[in-house]
Amino acid sequence: AFIYGATGSFDLATIASFYQGAEPVLLFNLGSLFIFIGFLFKISAAPFHIWTPDVYQGAPTWITAYMSTIVKGAAVVALFKLFEGPFAAFTQAHQSTFVILVIGTLILSNTAALLQKDTKRMLAYSSISHAGFLLAMLIGNASLQLVLFYILSYSVASLIAFGVLKEVEITGEEGIKGLYRRNPVLAVAFTFALLSMAGIPPLGGFIAKYF
Repeated sequence: AFIYGATGSFDLATIASFYQGAEPVLLFNLGSLFIFIGFLFKISAAPFHIWTPDVYQGAPTWITAYMSTIVKGAAVVALFKLFEGPFAAFTQAHQSTFVILVIGTLILSNTAALLQKDTKRMLAYSSISHAGFLLAMLIGNASLQLVLFYILSYSVASLIAFGVLKEVEITGEEGIKGLYRRNPVLAVAFTFALLSMAGIPPLGGFIAKYF
């Protein structure tokens, strides 16, 4: 509403060209800020991440997998298209704030993940951590193709991990402890998924983080 009030348009090209050579007004700045906060909430970046561990743990496993891949991926693509496009001036003007958000998200998520005793909550904090890496790509002016590759590598690993958890639930096993003895294939798949998320070479997660 604030963006429309400032520009009189919902068209992204019109919004992008509205302040070429002029100083953005208060309405535009507020609108940009609120849209950015909304996307931080959607991608689970700190400090708007609080909902994520509880929802990941409480939702059915396939719903959790859907949220961690399709929903997060769509939100990240929209974030990049807006804040490297119509709202690029906002991104450039608040580089230091972006850096603080990235550092805070990475430190908080990975520290909290170490303390978890539930696998889905641990994967939730992993998802928050990846949001930090994706924000780093935004301030690093990464191409959309590279962003999509990162999303794809993370999504594949995440779907494998949650697929293994779902299979464990279906078979009635108690968690993943001793999984290799019960089902070596699932255990190996789960291990590779986690190694990719952690960025261990030569897996896709490493390649995505490297670039």
